[in-house]
Amino acid sequence: MPDITAPEIVNFVSERIRPMAERLVGDEYLTDDHLVSWFGEISTHAEWVAAGNDDVVIEGNASDSDLTKGEITSFVTQMLALQTQWNGGGVAAVIHRPAVRSLGNIL
Repeated sequence: MPDITAPEIVNFVSERIRPMAERLVGDEYLTDDHLVSWFGEISTHAEWVAAGNDDVVIEGNASDSDLTKGEITSFVTQMLALQTQWNGGGVAAVIHRPAVRSLGNIL
């Protein structure tokens, strides 16, 4: 079977698939890193444990929308779901294959 050289296909792979794969690799790394911080210090922090789900995290930036403990907990739950997907059935290998830049150049 001949190689694929059609410019439209080559551009799609070069300009869309590879950059997206690299973003996903970066997201995978950040998700793992953030979950380590979450379970290592945030989820067990006395102020976090004492807070109710409707309590707001005050970030001090008036332009940001306030996030509640419940919203943040829901987000972390979704991060865990993503991590489970990445760690299962060879998914990470499929995502990493088209990524050509090193992680340091992605983040």
